[in-house]
Amino acid sequence: YGEVATTMLSPTTFGHNESLEGFDYQPEEAAELLAQAGYPDGAGFPPVVIETIDGFGRIAEVVQANLLSIGIQAEEQNAYTTRALQGSVNFGIMGVGLGGDASSWGVMFQTGGAFNFAQYENATLDALFDEAAVLSDSAARKALYDEAFQLIEDEAVWVPLLYTTIAHVSNR
Repeated sequence: YGEVATTMLSPTTFGHNESLEGFDYQPEEAAELLAQAGYPDGAGFPPVVIETIDGFGRIAEVVQANLLSIGIQAEEQNAYTTRALQGSVNFGIMGVGLGGDASSWGVMFQTGGAFNFAQYENATLDALFDEAAVLSDSAARKALYDEAFQLIEDEAVWVPLLYTTIAHVSNR
């Protein structure tokens, strides 16, 4: 269950920017970019290790097949969290739920953030999160988060894949 994600924040999270477009699946363009970079049909491109965690293996299989369609060999390894915290992951798949407000996402994107697995550093982004954290005006906070998540998309810090839906069943 799920829907294609256009931003890191789900539509139910304060700070979700509905104007962000996300990333389309464009294998032809990817193949062209690979060729321009000197890897026609993926020839010579180093194998990719897709780091993931339990429960995301099926998603990793889809990504693996997508990469193979443009000539990139990939394998899955289930050790993401351990290696990510060491800063040694180049390609990973995981799920993140950080509450209903964009402010909690600073740990993923701000310099030195506890879960900044990408080791991303951007003083402008740091300042946007810091400024938004002390504002009480919701519209002003939302404008800062819109700018922050646009920057995250522009620099492809993380590429969101989907918003999951969790189904619960009970007989009570």
